[in-house]
Amino acid sequence: MLYKGKEVKMKQIFLLFIFILIPLKANFLFSIPLYLQLEYNDQDYIPIILKGNIDAEQLAESGCRILSQMDEFTTAKINLEDFAKLQEITDLTIYPAKPDKPLLDESTSDLMSGDNYTGCNADAVQAAGIDGTGVIVGILDYYPLNWKHEDFHTTGWNTDDLRVLYIWNQQDDSGTHPTGFDFGSEYAKADLMADNGPLINSGSHGTGCTGIAVGDGSASGTGNPRMGMAPGADIIYVHKIWDDTGTINAIAYFQNKANELNRPIVISYSGGTRYGFADGSDPVSQAFNSFCENGRLAAVACGNYYTTTDHALGTTIFGSPTNGINFTIDNYTNSGSEPFDDLVDIVFFYKQGDNFDITVMDPGSNSYETTVLDDDESFDTAYGKLHIFHSDDASLEVVVTDEVGVVSVGDNWTIALSVPDAGYDDEGGNWSSWIYEKNITAHFTTFNTSDITLNIYSSGQDCISVAGHSKTSGSIYSGSSAGLTFDSRQKPEISAPTYAYTADNLSTNSYSSLGGTSGAAPHAAGALALILQRFPSITPEQARSQLTDYAFTDTHTAAYGTEPNKRFGYGKLNAFRAVFPQLDAPENIQIELLNNNTEIRISWDNEGFEYKIYSSADSAADFPGESWTLETTVTNDNEVTLSNNFDAKRFFIVTVD
Repeated sequence: MLYKGKEVKMKQIFLLFIFILIPLKANFLFSIPLYLQLEYNDQDYIPIILKGNIDAEQLAESGCRILSQMDEFTTAKINLEDFAKLQEITDLTIYPAKPDKPLLDESTSDLMSGDNYTGCNADAVQAAGIDGTGVIVGILDYYPLNWKHEDFHTTGWNTDDLRVLYIWNQQDDSGTHPTGFDFGSEYAKADLMADNGPLINSGSHGTGCTGIAVGDGSASGTGNPRMGMAPGADIIYVHKIWDDTGTINAIAYFQNKANELNRPIVISYSGGTRYGFADGSDPVSQAFNSFCENGRLAAVACGNYYTTTDHALGTTIFGSPTNGINFTIDNYTNSGSEPFDDLVDIVFFYKQGDNFDITVMDPGSNSYETTVLDDDESFDTAYGKLHIFHSDDASLEVVVTDEVGVVSVGDNWTIALSVPDAGYDDEGGNWSSWIYEKNITAHFTTFNTSDITLNIYSSGQDCISVAGHSKTSGSIYSGSSAGLTFDSRQKPEISAPTYAYTADNLSTNSYSSLGGTSGAAPHAAGALALILQRFPSITPEQARSQLTDYAFTDTHTAAYGTEPNKRFGYGKLNAFRAVFPQLDAPENIQIELLNNNTEIRISWDNEGFEYKIYSSADSAADFPGESWTLETTVTNDNEVTLSNNFDAKRFFIVTVD
C-alpha cells in the first residue's frame, strides 16, 4: 500500500513522499507524482517500466518482479518500500506506469451526406475479394471479448471456423501463462472450441472494437449489413490490466505470436491517457515504434480530450517568464478526513532537461514560491492547503487539498513559471498542463487550449493516430483530440467513422453503438489489415502513405485548414484507395488497330502491379457482370496487344487487381 492503514498521520506521509523524491543513482524520469500514487493507493505494488541495461538477478534482489521484456523495455512490479534498493542500479531509466482508460452499418460503406464523406468505402474492397484473410488483428482492451459472438465465426464458436486464435487475460492468474510471461491466463482456439474460455461479463468496449475491425456481420441478417472492415482476418485478443505495463506486455505478446505464426499483424488500441508529454518519448509510444516494421502495423485512437477545460499549454524560456496561469475551483465535496482524499492537482509536463521556478498566488493575493533547487513545500492558506511538489523529474505539481478544513470555491488561483538559468530551457521550455481531480473540480481560465490534446500513446513515430468523425454527417466528433505533437509531427494522420453499430457482450447476436475515437481506431486497423493482405511486407511508412495520400477531403475536413490539419489529419479514411493505390495508374488509355486491323494494342501511362483487361459489346452493361469478358492480365507493364478476332464493336475496361 502507498499509505498503509487508515490512521497514517500527515508527518508520516510527507516523510514518505520526500523519501521517494530523493535523487537516486537510477535515472527516475518520473519520481512518483502524487496523482499516480493516488491511482495505485489500493494496490500493494507499483507497476514500472525499465529502460537500459537489465540485470535480471540484480532486479530480483531489489524486489522487482519482471513481467516481460521487449527490445529495450522491461515491465515490472515493485513494492513501494523496495524502491530504495534501486538506488544501487546504474544505467537504468525507470518510469512509473500510468493508468490508462478506454476512449470511448454505414461506416464501412461509400455513403455520403451531401458532398461530405461519411463511410470509408471498405465494402468495395471486400467486393474485390480482399477481406483480411491471412492477417492477424490484435485487439487490446480493458474489458473481455465476447468470443462466442456470431460475428467472429461462421457456423459456431465451437467449430474450426472460429477466427479467435488466442485470448490472453492479463487480469486472471488462474490459468496457463503465455510463453515468456509469468502472469495471466492464455486460451488457445482449441480451448475456446471446447468451451474452456474466459468469462464473458460486463463491458462491451473491447468486443465492439473487435466487431468494427474484423466482425463478419453474420448475426445481422441477410447480406451481413453490420460487417466490419476485415471480416476474413483472424483475432488475437488481450484483456489487459489498467496501466501501461499491461499495454507494453500486450504489444510484446502480439509480436511474439506474429513471429510464431509467421503472419502479418496490425494492432488496434482504443485506450490511452492524456497525462504526459505528447512527443513520442513515453514508453508506450516507443514500444509501438519497436513493434512496427515490415508487416507489423498499429492504429491508436488519438483521444477524446478536445472539448476539455482542464488543459493548458505554454512556453517559458530564460528571460521570458510566463505569468497569469489561472485556475478556478468549481466544486468541492468533503469525502473524508484522510490526507489527499479531496484535492485538485495541476500537473505540468515538459521535456527532461527543462525546469522551472514556480510562484503560486492564492485568491487573497498571497504568494508562495519554490525554485528548481528547493525541496517540496507545503503551505496553510485561508483557501485550502497548498502543496508544491517539485523535483528534477520532468513534472511539477501544484496541489490544493482540504487538509486545513476548507477549500474556497469560485475563487481564482494564479501560477507563474520562470527559468532561473539558461541551462534550464535547453529543450525549448514547452510545457503541457492537465488537471487531476479527486472530489474537487477545477478549470483553467487562462492558457486553456484544445491544441495538442492527443492521447500520448498515439504520438509515436510509427503508429497511425486516428481521429473520429460522424458516420451520418461526416463532421468531426466533438471530442476528437487535436495535434500536432510537441515536436511538430502530424498527428492525427487520418480520421475514421465513429458511433458505428457493432458486436457487444450481451448475447451471441446483439449489437450496440461504439463511439468516441474508440470507434474510429478499429476502422483504421481494419483498413490496415486489408492493406496487409495485399502487401504483407509493407513498411509502416508505406502504409501511412497509402492511408494519407488517398484520404477523402471535403468541406468538413477543409473547415480546419488545409489538409493535413490538426483535427482530421490528411482527411477521412478511404479504404478502397488505400488498398488499391494503383487505381491512379491506368490514365490516358489508348486503343490502336495494328497490322491491317488484325491486332488491337491497349496502352496507358503508368505501370502498376496487375491489370485486368475486360471487353464487352455493350458499353452500357453493368461492370462487373456477365456481359464483360476477361481478355488478359498484365503484370508490371503498361500495354498489351490482343488479336483482333472480334466480330463486333468492342469496349474495353482496364482495372487494377
